[in-house]
Amino acid sequence: MAGVTVRLRYAETLDGDGRVLHQVCNETSHHYYDLYTMHGRGGIEYWQPDFSFKAFRYVEVTGYPQPIEEGQLRICSAGTAMARTGHFRCSSDFLNKLYDVCLQTQHNNVLGQVVDCPHREQAQYLADTDLQAETLLYNFDAYPVLDKTLQDFADGQLEDGSFPFVFPSNYEHPDFFIQIPEWDLHYATLLWKLYQFSGDTELLSRYYEPLRVMIEGYLSLVSPATGLIPVGRGWHISDWPYPTVEHEGEYLTVQQIKAWQALRILSEAAALLNRADDSAAYAAHAQKLQVSVLNGLYDGSGKLLHDSSGTTATHQGVNALALYAGLLPTKDREAALKAVAGKPWESKTVLSLPLLRLLYEEGLQDQAYHLLSKPDYPGWGYMIAQGAETMWEGWDDIESHCHAWNGYPARLLQEYVCGIQSGAPGFATARIRPFFAPDLDFAEASVSTVRGKIAVRWERVSEAGIRMRLELPCTMSATAALASPSSRPITSLLVDGVEIWGGSASSCMPDGIVRCERDDSMLELELLSGRYELTVRY
Repeated sequence: MAGVTVRLRYAETLDGDGRVLHQVCNETSHHYYDLYTMHGRGGIEYWQPDFSFKAFRYVEVTGYPQPIEEGQLRICSAGTAMARTGHFRCSSDFLNKLYDVCLQTQHNNVLGQVVDCPHREQAQYLADTDLQAETLLYNFDAYPVLDKTLQDFADGQLEDGSFPFVFPSNYEHPDFFIQIPEWDLHYATLLWKLYQFSGDTELLSRYYEPLRVMIEGYLSLVSPATGLIPVGRGWHISDWPYPTVEHEGEYLTVQQIKAWQALRILSEAAALLNRADDSAAYAAHAQKLQVSVLNGLYDGSGKLLHDSSGTTATHQGVNALALYAGLLPTKDREAALKAVAGKPWESKTVLSLPLLRLLYEEGLQDQAYHLLSKPDYPGWGYMIAQGAETMWEGWDDIESHCHAWNGYPARLLQEYVCGIQSGAPGFATARIRPFFAPDLDFAEASVSTVRGKIAVRWERVSEAGIRMRLELPCTMSATAALASPSSRPITSLLVDGVEIWGGSASSCMPDGIVRCERDDSMLELELLSGRYELTVRY
């Protein structure tokens, strides 16, 4: 076969004739292929480029003079060798598939750096990495690649404190000088997620200055008249993809909320680094911005924020973000939560994360679980129902079919269905708050932390009984919070066979149980490290 040139053309989807489409992701391209001229010296011939890669679900080979038989064509999979550390399984094959697809998508999108997709841009964005950090931290040894994102953008920071829309990038070229101001503010939340997971204050020290300079750039833009940050230059994105957030007017509400979050993070980081003056100053800036947002963008009668200064629209995702961040007035919180929860699901990938977290953490677990697991449009379950093997960019089958920022349901299954949550930076303490989903017979998860592995498994042992096994590593304590609503209260709780709550509860707690008491609609146990078996009867 010496001198024979074969064409390898790649695509995510096929055309009506079963040939690969001439496009990359959703962008038309006639050039997403490789040409290889065979040397013909015998044996297997290898085409493996050193400085690039192609992402595809289908490869079409043309130019080979004989039929290609099974086993003749082999694919070399490229990726970053991050160890798998997390686990989730339950009695639902559908949710297991959802988890696996999320992790496969995530694996496909770390190639030397965290990328938004492996085919179209192959680029490192701040918002994309921030959303991917959810699943990465709970399921992979991913701290180094997330640290790299922070370092890369610190290296690429511009003089005014802003960041290029991607980095590394040739942003000096006019075609690449794009900016997304809302994405810049994800530098703060990404840094804070890494700190919360690791407890490493050195991380805060290392990136304090890039964070501070970025925030100072935003503060320099604040309008003296309104106290708000104007739109300014760039491509503004409140939600994505195909968002329904209104962007009319000079001030966008999501930008204000994310700037307020970043100011609070900077203030807390300064306090941890013993920079008391900075901490007080940025806390004061945050308070001023909060007052300005409520004065200029808040509908006091409807208890919701407008999408922007030029509209009266009150988007579900915008207000879910504000509620989850804690920006809205405490006295209006209950009414705002009811309004947000009562809206049809209109958030897309970016704002559905705070929406789901808000619902789970405010006692609306049934509603959050429904959104997470439903198989119809819109949502992640819809993708699985369509046979997706990797997560799409959004709900619709028209963009990228491999976008890891849409993979955070894997984390939510571990964190809310099995209930594994951090209670303090670096998992100095943990909070175990499972949701016993009515359609599940069991669920189990494990997460590796800097202190060791946390493992939780719960299973139904009768119509009114749950058995739960917990494993807490050495040096970690935890609070186990078990729902005990008035409509279906816990009647007894046994730990390792000893009843510690109920009619015949022992007055002597088993080893490792520090406290057991009812708080509102929860029964809480304070546990030291070790292994426990809890039996809950309702």
